[in-house]
Amino acid sequence: MSSQAPGVEFSRVISFLKRRYPGFAETAYQEFIAHVEPDFDELSYEHAERLHELALEWAIFDKPLEGGLSGIELYCV
Repeated sequence: MSSQAPGVEFSRVISFLKRRYPGFAETAYQEFIAHVEPDFDELSYEHAERLHELALEWAIFDKPLEGGLSGIELYCV
């Protein structure tokens, strides 16, 4: 038995969103960075990586898409 919790494989959600919205990941990342306005000169490599992860998380769970639904909601519909 797998030690992973059951649930959605996020790589599938990302693939779904990329097919449905070409350029999705890049656009979402740019929107997230514009909203957060981080100072990349002050960020360590690890913090910059974490920022990329947070941008992707925001894009999947919080960024409003069709009808105000998030990416995860559209994937599950």
